[in-house]
Amino acid sequence: HFGLIAVSLAVIAAILSNSFIKIKESERVALDALETLQEKNEYIEATARQVAPDYLNLAVRAEQRYEFQAAEQALDTGLAFDPSLEEGWLRKGRMLLSQRRFAEALAILSGKHGHPVKKDPPAIRLARKYADTGTLEDAELPRLVKDFIDYGMAGGLPRLFYHLNREPFNPETRLTAIEASLVLLNPNADTINFNAQSMGPNGWLIDIGDNPELDNIAPLCGLKILILNASRTGMPNLNLLTEDGLMELRVSGSRLNAIPELEQLADLQVLDLSKTRVRSIPHILSYRMLRSLDISGIEDLTIPTQLIWSQHLQMLTVSEQYFNDPTVRALQRRGVIIIYADE
Repeated sequence: HFGLIAVSLAVIAAILSNSFIKIKESERVALDALETLQEKNEYIEATARQVAPDYLNLAVRAEQRYEFQAAEQALDTGLAFDPSLEEGWLRKGRMLLSQRRFAEALAILSGKHGHPVKKDPPAIRLARKYADTGTLEDAELPRLVKDFIDYGMAGGLPRLFYHLNREPFNPETRLTAIEASLVLLNPNADTINFNAQSMGPNGWLIDIGDNPELDNIAPLCGLKILILNASRTGMPNLNLLTEDGLMELRVSGSRLNAIPELEQLADLQVLDLSKTRVRSIPHILSYRMLRSLDISGIEDLTIPTQLIWSQHLQMLTVSEQYFNDPTVRALQRRGVIIIYADE
């Protein structure tokens, strides 16, 4: 019996020893895997910190192009990759101010959110002034616009109106606020001519014509505009027309020297550039639905040959000097109505 017990104990000892070795081996493998994972995580975190400033730059460029949603997404990504970006948190606080999220903006701008932030005392004061404010009524918007100007935050007004005008609003009070804001943002204009007519649920007809000193149209940002008359104005920034669906654009007699290539102008049907400083329209084919084009009264105009391929063009108005222009002749042979306007 003792011999059997001894053999049994030896077998058990061997099994336990082998199990212990396997456990140690498994533990070593697990520790190696954990170390590898930690190294990978550290590498990913280091890489993320390196590219975070690139996302911040993307956000800045998108904001400058009034691509607000893309700007916000890029900024949030950059801050997620590197929460120590002081400039990034400053921009986030300013974004929140323009979105009327004043309490959240104050928490970030004052550093109470737990991350370092580049200081901007005027922005902090503006956030603090409205931190306890509930929903702002349209009647209060001109005061807010003035505060944005006075506190050095005028650059945030396009985003402010973008978010405001894309939300449901009372036309009577909102349009009054927009007109008052246009007055504030164009101090060189003695008066502002502003008229808006509803075109049903699809959008608005906006008339800001006959305002030779009108340049800043930020209050129109985010507004669903179907027809815009900006004839005889200054140099309104058309990039502020952020919404799709614009069918008719008239800027005759304005000081505009270029029409930006914008996706939101893709549905344009009527374009009046007469008597402007626009010299060329290289991207004319991007207006794929264009039916009527007026380019009369423009000095040194280069008529784009691409017009020949504008399939929906039905009417072209040009100055008499282009009577023998080959592009104009080709369009006439195709059946396009050509109107020769006096200089």
